[in-house]
Amino acid sequence: MMTLKLAAIKEDNRRIVETVTEISGIIFRECNGYIIEPSIPLNNNPIGILSPCNLDQEFQQDGLRIIFSGHIYESFDTENICADFFEVTDITLDTTTPTSDDLVGFWQLSHYETADGRIDPPNDDKPVYWRLKYNGTMNGMAGNNFIESGQYDLDGGILTLSYGVTEIASTEWEERYYGALQNTINGEAFRIPYILEDGELILNYRNDDTMHFVLKP
Repeated sequence: MMTLKLAAIKEDNRRIVETVTEISGIIFRECNGYIIEPSIPLNNNPIGILSPCNLDQEFQQDGLRIIFSGHIYESFDTENICADFFEVTDITLDTTTPTSDDLVGFWQLSHYETADGRIDPPNDDKPVYWRLKYNGTMNGMAGNNFIESGQYDLDGGILTLSYGVTEIASTEWEERYYGALQNTINGEAFRIPYILEDGELILNYRNDDTMHFVLKP
């Protein structure tokens, strides 16, 4: 991703093409940096995501939900960009909690509850996590493998997922994850009953067996 510092934007005399005020959004680590995905479409933001040129370090966290204001700057035809240049003028944490029909965020698989008891992840720094986005797309990691080009949908307590993955040797936690998902295949997608309870995303993948995801950070 082409990124610019605020000083460089000023030196280039780039025009401000849009000013936004108190928009909710989420920060993701993508395109070799941090981007902001707004919760709603913005004027003069054709790419749909923003590349903040002055994001304070405390907000450089994957999956952070925020309320933000700032300026979108023009880009030039000769530039290869994957997010529009953006100056942050105000930013705070969004302290509202997700609801059952709004699961946008960074969700990490924390444990399973099964008939044989609770199963916690191994201590190998190879987590399973999802980034669920406002536009219905998703990506993430499952052990050693990237979750790519994904889509998700929420309908009547059912989470539908479809995505591609890379093919690197699986970890123990990853194999358990995919083994659980195999019980939910419907056509070319996974269809999983879910509830949101006490900040946990709980997925019922077989009888009373459940996967538990927690929101990060």
